[in-house]
Amino acid sequence: MDDLLMEPLDAYNNVYKTAFAENAKEMIDELIRNSGMDVEGNKKAAKEYRHVSDRLNKQNKKISKLKGIRGLFIFLIVAAAIDLVVSIVYQVNSGVSASAGMIVNWILAPLIIVGSVLAIALWLQKKIKHASEIADKLQAKADEKLALAKSLLAPLLPLFDWGMTAKLITKTVPEWIMDKNYDMRRFAYMRDKFGFTSNLSEDESTVFLQSGEVLGNPFLLERRLVMKMGSETYSGSITIHWTTTHTDSEGHVHTDHHSQVLTATVTKPKPFYYTNTGFRYANEAAPDLSFSHKPSHAERYSGKKLERKVNSNLKKLRKKASKSIESGGNFTELGDEKFDALFSATDRDHEVQFRLLFTPLARRNMLRLMCDAENYGDDFTFYKRRCINTVYPEHMQDFDYTSSPDRYRDYYDVDMLREAFLAYNNEYFRSVYFGFAPLFAIPLYRSMKPHEYIYGEERGNYTEYEGEVLANALGEKCFRPSDAITHSILKVSLHSKEDKTDHYSVTAYAYRGEARVDFVSVWGGDGRMHSVPVHWTEYIPVARTTGMAMQAMDVTEEAYRKNDAEGEIAKAANRSFPEGTYTFQRGLFAFLENLK
Repeated sequence: MDDLLMEPLDAYNNVYKTAFAENAKEMIDELIRNSGMDVEGNKKAAKEYRHVSDRLNKQNKKISKLKGIRGLFIFLIVAAAIDLVVSIVYQVNSGVSASAGMIVNWILAPLIIVGSVLAIALWLQKKIKHASEIADKLQAKADEKLALAKSLLAPLLPLFDWGMTAKLITKTVPEWIMDKNYDMRRFAYMRDKFGFTSNLSEDESTVFLQSGEVLGNPFLLERRLVMKMGSETYSGSITIHWTTTHTDSEGHVHTDHHSQVLTATVTKPKPFYYTNTGFRYANEAAPDLSFSHKPSHAERYSGKKLERKVNSNLKKLRKKASKSIESGGNFTELGDEKFDALFSATDRDHEVQFRLLFTPLARRNMLRLMCDAENYGDDFTFYKRRCINTVYPEHMQDFDYTSSPDRYRDYYDVDMLREAFLAYNNEYFRSVYFGFAPLFAIPLYRSMKPHEYIYGEERGNYTEYEGEVLANALGEKCFRPSDAITHSILKVSLHSKEDKTDHYSVTAYAYRGEARVDFVSVWGGDGRMHSVPVHWTEYIPVARTTGMAMQAMDVTEEAYRKNDAEGEIAKAANRSFPEGTYTFQRGLFAFLENLK
């Protein structure tokens, strides 16, 4: 399979897509077999539950309809009663004498109408009561069938574990190895051999992480919560009033009243938060080269539209090449017009190594990916900074890559769960494959394998990246400053190491808000300057530091849930804080603690 990734689009379409789907089917079917659950019993109970639920929905619709008709008749009763009262009052106040027969008719007719409508309303009430009793019985039966279906499915649910998708990916693409967690050994290798920088920014926090390697070259799939300071425009207004006088042609003086709404705006700083998801990949190929590529979305164009886009981009490229020559620079076109125009990378700083990296096969692979409308096309931002490559695909920004076992907890039907498992994992693989595909597209990255694995001195057992993931999994409310009104960016630093347990300081960086008012001078129609108040919020940085410990628990999700009440995991939790202040995922257990 080693040569397959030399052409990543063909590899996915012709081999990996089908192979992954088969591996996923094999995994879920094996889980079902190993669970020992009563499959047929579950299917039968689930089918009966859906049948009863359908009947219940129809019954509820019938009740709703009857209640609507009852409401109409109640309205008619009230209207008829009002009409009766009005008739009597009118007759009494009219002063017109009437025969006894006429009086009887005036009173009797409305009474008959009220009585008839009331009788129908009472009959409807009886129908509604009967229908509601049937609905209650159906609800009880539906609850019973649902409980039975869930109980029959229960033996399967604990078998779902963190990292199942990662295992499927490595099984499908053996060169693509996924780590259980990002330990210090992997981080030190990326830092010391490839120059990977540490996790220092207070404006970013890692909320998801998957590390691994491709033929010895390490990578990170990372999602970060990012704070970026922007601005918010606030507005305020006042209404002014004034009078003017004028004299008409006959000498009469008139007073005119005027009003005007004066509006003012101010723009002030405000923090904004978003997530950014992508790959960071370390490789020694073209070690002195840096460049960047922004999405061209070539997949959205075809035929003449694509040709016009290429020609437009080529004009800009040739102008840049001409200016580079005039100024003594070394930027030149590759001679592959379509690649030059669409991939661009005009900020590259080493022409020889750029050409070494983007051979004819690499350019062809990249163009095919960029123009592939069946998948994601060119939706990726690609940065190379010496030995570190970073890819941020647009399609990866919203997908849930945690592969949490909890996503299957609410199912009651084994067939529905199986389909959900397959759909999620197939889309997971497609998403991460084409997220990494721009790196697979470069053959030199496949042939450039590290000659050695040199690991630096380890400070702790686990990386601060993993610490951030577990801190975010605990939830920012555990760490948020009490007066914060924004999200918190969580940063961790190693406090101490005790055998297999790392003790961290978790600092939450956020903002509190102070109400402010600016008075803006605005010229009014009355010929005077007015102060318009504009209310705005000043965002002031706040921080809070809390203790957190993290240790490896070499147990599955099933074992963790079984041990949760009385095993070692519970003991670790009891040493710190009550329920809600500890979490477990991917073999790592974290809990809050007091800093010493």
